[in-house]
Amino acid sequence: MEHKNFCECGCAKLAKAGNRFIIGHNMRGKNSHRYGKSGTMKGKHHTAECIQKMSETRRGKKRKPFSAEHRKKLSEANKGKHHSAKSKRKMSIVQKGKNNGFYGKHHTAESNKKNSDAHKGKNIGKNNPMFGKHRSFSAETLEIMRKKGKKYWQNLEYRETIIDAIKTRWQNPEYKQKFSKYLEVRWQDSEYRKMMKDKLCLKPNLLEKDFGSAFPELKFVGDFSFFVGSKNPDFILPGTNVCVDMFGDYWHKPEEVHERQKHFKEFGYELHIFWEHEWKQERLRVISQVNNLIQNVKELK
Repeated sequence: MEHKNFCECGCAKLAKAGNRFIIGHNMRGKNSHRYGKSGTMKGKHHTAECIQKMSETRRGKKRKPFSAEHRKKLSEANKGKHHSAKSKRKMSIVQKGKNNGFYGKHHTAESNKKNSDAHKGKNIGKNNPMFGKHRSFSAETLEIMRKKGKKYWQNLEYRETIIDAIKTRWQNPEYKQKFSKYLEVRWQDSEYRKMMKDKLCLKPNLLEKDFGSAFPELKFVGDFSFFVGSKNPDFILPGTNVCVDMFGDYWHKPEEVHERQKHFKEFGYELHIFWEHEWKQERLRVISQVNNLIQNVKELK
């Protein structure tokens, strides 16, 4: 009769040939709360004082980073696993409000700078894992997101916090300059332009439609189909270096005119800018001015 090698802990399970125990079962009944029903901590809990002592003992000590091989094993072990809806709800409740370890706290200026430096230059453009991709949410998820957003926005305190944060950021000239340079680099990437064009599905607004209908010689290119450096004009006169912009009074400021015209001039283009209030109040003058411009360009050709 074949001899069966049972685990000596008494669990009645078979151990590997040559082994006295199944891995971990040799600790059963000993001073470890991790294994078996007879562990000394089974059914017990640490006191608040004991938890505080253990916390202080470990404070400041960093765990050694996992090796690449260990990280790979962890990744493979958890591949395809998902938390249940019940588990997700529990985790959400545990980390909400005052239960969250960062509740009422704020990063210091030094900490923000470290985070900024650590992420600078990473995940930009093609290096971003979401570059050229689109997140797809189910109709149910989108509805939940919409309701949550609406609920948050009804909170006056939350709304004022968000608005103040945006205003503060845009009042910082250093931030505006950095953001402007960042966008300038992005818009010079043809793949990024194409992605934005497909995503936004841009069409002429009512003002641009009205203006464009008066001048069939002009071609609308405000859908990102034509760029001068990193700038996209509203209209061009095909076959020439003449560009035309129609500025809405709400969206644009007078100080933008000089900078924008200077940019186009650097690339050998001539930019003419007209304002919404001019088109509405002095339409005949604007029509005459644009027609004269078109006629003069044709004569020079």
